[in-house]
Amino acid sequence: MISVVIPVFNEETIIGNCLDALVEHGDGVGEIIVVDNGSCDATRYIVADYCDRHPHIRLIDEPRRGVANARNAGFDAATNDIVGRIDADTWVTRGWADIIERYFKESPDTAAVTGLSTYHDSPIGIFRKWAVSALVALGLVGGQQCNLHGANMAIRREYWHKIRTRASRRPDVHEDVDLAIAMTNNGFRIDQLTNLNVTVSARRRAMSPAGMWTYNRHSFETIRNQGWKITFPIRFCAAAVFVMHTVQWPLYKNWDFERRRFTWRSQSVRVSPVTVLG
Repeated sequence: MISVVIPVFNEETIIGNCLDALVEHGDGVGEIIVVDNGSCDATRYIVADYCDRHPHIRLIDEPRRGVANARNAGFDAATNDIVGRIDADTWVTRGWADIIERYFKESPDTAAVTGLSTYHDSPIGIFRKWAVSALVALGLVGGQQCNLHGANMAIRREYWHKIRTRASRRPDVHEDVDLAIAMTNNGFRIDQLTNLNVTVSARRRAMSPAGMWTYNRHSFETIRNQGWKITFPIRFCAAAVFVMHTVQWPLYKNWDFERRRFTWRSQSVRVSPVTVLG
């Protein structure tokens, strides 16, 4: 059995779907820990209702703002030997927890695993599915990595306690990338599993190009924070992500992610916390 941690902040429109997927497909999940990071909408009440109906779901509070603080609180509260981590807009697929548990049993030297994701609410999500499938077929993903995908990952609890003080709690860094680099710096192995799949929301694609530019700048800050240099391949990948985002943005800015249809009405944009600081 594994513990699953979900940091949340004002996620009333989507947290229910996330928990439904875990309850339906999470046969190997022993506990679900939702960490509220100061929500001021109905998120807490929705999660509390799930807690009443499902005893293995817990709601805890972390008043210190920042995803890293919320993640730390959830990881510290976990009671199982394996701790999964997903986002509030993640929908796990059937067998997700079993894949994680089986891999850790078969790979005693692995400290953490991460997986792949596609979109569940994108008007052009099929293209991402094709791209991910092509990368898998070509062998360009999978194997040992130096990165973690915060929406789809798991870590052995013993390694979390070893690395906890080396992971930054700065609000202006990407906490999943920071954790991965800290683990790599300390010689802890991270494996990417091509059969560990989830779907996530494409809502961040509605972020303006200026917001994405700030997001990329904080990616560089995250890397420097752990003592790594910004090499040409890193800059090239960041530039490619920015260009692809900018090309797609006109499509997403008029997309209603809840109703899954185009609209002329102004849409609220889910902005990454680090872009606010930029």
